[in-house]
Amino acid sequence: MNFCARSYAINRINTDNNIYDMSCDVANGKKANGKIEIRKDFLSRFGINKIKSFDVLFWAYDNDKNYKSFDTGQIEIKTSLFNGDFEEISGECIFEKHGIRIDYLYNSGNKYTYCLTNNTGNYINFDVDNITINDYTSSEIDYDLKGIIVLNNCQSLFTVEVSDNFCLENEISFIEKIEFTLDIRPVESYIDSWNTELILKKIKN
Repeated sequence: MNFCARSYAINRINTDNNIYDMSCDVANGKKANGKIEIRKDFLSRFGINKIKSFDVLFWAYDNDKNYKSFDTGQIEIKTSLFNGDFEEISGECIFEKHGIRIDYLYNSGNKYTYCLTNNTGNYINFDVDNITINDYTSSEIDYDLKGIIVLNNCQSLFTVEVSDNFCLENEISFIEKIEFTLDIRPVESYIDSWNTELILKKIKN
């Protein structure tokens, strides 16, 4: 059986890790040591100098059949520094329903960064779909915006990037608004998936 850290969060901020982190084979009835390394650039980006909690979701794969056998559910590990107080990421709230909140944070050039907060009671994964810029549809598939996992009571950042070619092709001089929907899948279940309404962010130039 192979175990991997499907998703994990530090101080309730998802790390957007590689889903095969800590890949570790464990023989039936035996033990094995595994290691998860927290990237320094992640800690620096979010100003984390004290790790208060570590949330993790492990997946187990059957090596003989090469598919998921089970998962552990979300596990929260509290360090000795845990006091229940976390600095939540917040910005301009542009959507809040069914335990999902979307905040617009900032832009850097034509990259627009948002934060999703998951208070649904379950871990989720989601896709960013139906992206339009000034009412022009972006048909490019951005795999960085597909299958993003967010653990319960945690936050994750994602960025919508508008290419120069897209602006040129659609004669867009100034980005006035960005719209998109989210396809939400509780516990990564396509059967229970649901879609948000259009989420709009008007851009001030």
